[in-house]
Amino acid sequence: MSIKKLVLLPVTDSIRESSPAVFHELDAAKYLGMNRTAFRELVFSGLIPFSEHVNGKRRIYLRADLDSYLANLNWRKMPECENSRAALKGATK
Repeated sequence: MSIKKLVLLPVTDSIRESSPAVFHELDAAKYLGMNRTAFRELVFSGLIPFSEHVNGKRRIYLRADLDSYLANLNWRKMPECENSRAALKGATK
C-alpha cells in the first residue's frame, strides 16, 4: 500500500482559477451572490459596467469588473452582542 502526499491549496486560488474571465448576466449575478433582479439594478445604475458580445445580442461582464465592484463595497461589521463572546468561548471548548 502506498501513501500519497496530500497537498492543501487555498480555496480562493482554486475558485479564481476555475471561474471564467467573462460572464453572461445570470452567471455574473451568481458570482456576486445575488439574484438577477438585484444584479440588473446595479448594472442599470452604472455600478457594474458591461460590454456587448461580438454578435451584439448579449451583454458580457468581465470578472475583473465584478471583483472591483466587490472590493469597493463598504463592508460593515456585524454588531457584537454581550453574549456573542461567551457563546464563542463555549463553542471552542
